[in-house]
Amino acid sequence: MVGISAKQLPYQALHAGGTVEHYSHAFVAGDSRGHRTTIVLAVDGTDPTFPVRVATKEAIPREMMVKRVVYRHGNSIEDTNWRKLHTFCSGAAVACVRGRRRLTESEYESVRSLSTDS
Repeated sequence: MVGISAKQLPYQALHAGGTVEHYSHAFVAGDSRGHRTTIVLAVDGTDPTFPVRVATKEAIPREMMVKRVVYRHGNSIEDTNWRKLHTFCSGAAVACVRGRRRLTESEYESVRSLSTDS
């Protein structure tokens, strides 16, 4: 099965206060004890190694797979997928750049609407 590239993923913003799921690196892949649900405390798009701080105090590198489950306002997210942390935009949608490609106007509006979800 062929996956999609990061460039084909829709833009999604990750904000402090949102809830994400991830699997801890302290356990073997597939071990249910490694499954974590945690609140994002801070998002720092300038940190090249660990761009988010979470309530469980675990180090989450840019390449870790995470899944958003609750918006920062408390509404649950029903249709979401696992994706690498670096594919999310940080809270500042205007400055969101993937590689050297800037957001198109429609992508910017999409991210902007995500950042104001209620």
